[in-house]
Amino acid sequence: MAQSSGAERQIVDALNPPHWQLATDAAKGISDATLPLALIMPGLIAWHQYKHGDSSWGPKLGEALAANVLANGLAYSLKLALQRKRPYRAYPGQIALYGPKERTNSFPSGHSTAAFAMAASASIQSGHKLAIVLPAYAIATGVGLSRMHLGVHYPSDVLAGAAIGIGSAYATHYLTRWLQGR
Repeated sequence: MAQSSGAERQIVDALNPPHWQLATDAAKGISDATLPLALIMPGLIAWHQYKHGDSSWGPKLGEALAANVLANGLAYSLKLALQRKRPYRAYPGQIALYGPKERTNSFPSGHSTAAFAMAASASIQSGHKLAIVLPAYAIATGVGLSRMHLGVHYPSDVLAGAAIGIGSAYATHYLTRWLQGR
């Protein structure tokens, strides 16, 4: 797979300057919190639904977890199949690595996949309430930006991760509805 377009490289360069220590610390924190949050969020949503008398909290929890499993399985499969080098590996000495060295390939972003699957699941499960949707997608967007700042992803990695995460959440939701209707 081609490493990146000139425009993608320019975006990573702009987000990856060597003098933004505060941004780097924030990006590391956001990045490190992504996967635990993606696992915890469905449980928090189910707890909220249970607490407010929604008897469908169990199937909704299963649906959100299935969306995360599907999304991350697809992302990891694509990483193995496409073998795209991460920016800091493709451009050593030009793109700085601000986090730990990643063991997997670049495309798509697994962190973005998980974050957007969580955001879409939260949106679906909440009935698209803006009080849930806006913060969930803001966090997911922050995850994608943080991954580019850290030098581990290109914009297309993040966009593909977002599409896989959102698509998996909606596919799981509609498949669940279809199965329940049978």
